Amino acid sequence: MKFAILRKLSASNIKPSCKAATTANITLSGAQPIDHVSIAAGDRVLVKDQGNAAQNGIYVAASGAWSRATDMDAWSEIPDAFTFVEQGTAHGDTGFVCASEAGGTIDSTAIEWAELAPQGQFQPLDGELTALSSVTSAADKLPYFTGPGAAAVTPFTPAARDLLDDTSAETMRSTLGVPINVANGVAGLDGDGNLTLPILVKGDTASNLDGMTLLSREIALETDTGKLRYGDGHTGGHRVKADLAGQTGFIPLPLGLFRYVESANGDLIPIPTPFFDAAGDNLHFVGSAASIQKIQWPGTNVLAIQASVPLPPDFDGTQDATLHVLTNMSAATDNPTIALATKWDGGTQYNDTVSATQGTTIAERTATIAASDIPDTPKMFWLRLTPATHNNEFLFLYAVWLTYIRK
Repeated sequence: MKFAILRKLSASNIKPSCKAATTANITLSGAQPIDHVSIAAGDRVLVKDQGNAAQNGIYVAASGAWSRATDMDAWSEIPDAFTFVEQGTAHGDTGFVCASEAGGTIDSTAIEWAELAPQGQFQPLDGELTALSSVTSAADKLPYFTGPGAAAVTPFTPAARDLLDDTSAETMRSTLGVPINVANGVAGLDGDGNLTLPILVKGDTASNLDGMTLLSREIALETDTGKLRYGDGHTGGHRVKADLAGQTGFIPLPLGLFRYVESANGDLIPIPTPFFDAAGDNLHFVGSAASIQKIQWPGTNVLAIQASVPLPPDFDGTQDATLHVLTNMSAATDNPTIALATKWDGGTQYNDTVSATQGTTIAERTATIAASDIPDTPKMFWLRLTPATHNNEFLFLYAVWLTYIRK
């Protein structure tokens, strides 16, 4: 329809503009408002919405009966007529072209009008349209923008067109040649989009690569658990997980877990938290309850501190574990060691020693806990730290953590 209107406009007989255009059937006589515009005698009006379409046309208003405009009162002046509407809420600043064909009769044949440029709905000339108009069209070329107000063409190959006209991901994969329902040892996708990968599986009847067998396994998402599973189907196989066996695990022991051991009866007492007590002679936290910076043992203070933590299920008790501490001294005179006592699941207490703290530089000290002191599958770790004698300087503890081997 739009192309037909444009063809008519190119061959149209252009009429003088009209003051307003109708929006509904009107009485063709007297002064009256049209599309919120006051119409008086002598004004040209585009009449296009009469119940009897044969009455449509361009009229000159009068105090009595209106008459057709002299430039459009014969059928030969009707086809391809174009006029511009000057005012109006609905049709102001809008062009109309007559869609009626030759061969009609005035007042007998319907006269139809089409809006050429609906108000506010036309595309103004801008940099993008100018850029597109500057490119030269050619076979197998696709226009695209190279930047603001700049366009070019790129090859649009038959292969690209074959892919774009595919209506589903499956047909796209087929077009691209991605294997579907693949045989062993070849990666590909099935019709549902599930990925099949060649993986090495140990323990199958065939044997190569030191007991590993190359098989195709489907990787699928379990809808009930949200976990990936590989196997021969959606319901079988094994969950996919990172194999961390033999890797080092890390268990922090936050300083806030520690309590000091009351020397008289062995009760566990919360460590006090003065914000700063450099001159004090009591064990305490430095910092605040919300932000503990370190534990401080003043000179001559050798109170033990104690904490316990649960252990992860991958803790391998058949391997040595290592306790790590970050410590330093307030000066370089004293070099105390720290006695280490451990229990696993409330069992036998084992004793070790953390290497001596030397100097004012914060450094990591370690103690190895032998596998022979650890149950095979421990659930809980209990730790007590007791500094050796240091008569002059403060001993500071900043961090404690345990490393282990994952099973």
